[in-house]
Amino acid sequence: LDHPNLAVFITHGGMGSVQELALSGKPAILVPIFGDQPRNAAMMEHNNLGKVLNKLEIGNHETIIALLKDL
Repeated sequence: LDHPNLAVFITHGGMGSVQELALSGKPAILVPIFGDQPRNAAMMEHNNLGKVLNKLEIGNHETIIALLKDL
């Protein structure tokens, strides 16, 4: 995540990814699926470290573009 060419990280929001994101400060789009991921994703969004994308919206290009602009 520390690579200078990385602009946005897309992840399911597992704890490992969330910890790396918190340390790197990179913005993220989080697509939680199950387990701890919805809670982790909500925490990241609450702390302005990323935006949550509903897994059912993953094919909606307008939603993804709006999220990217919002980061």
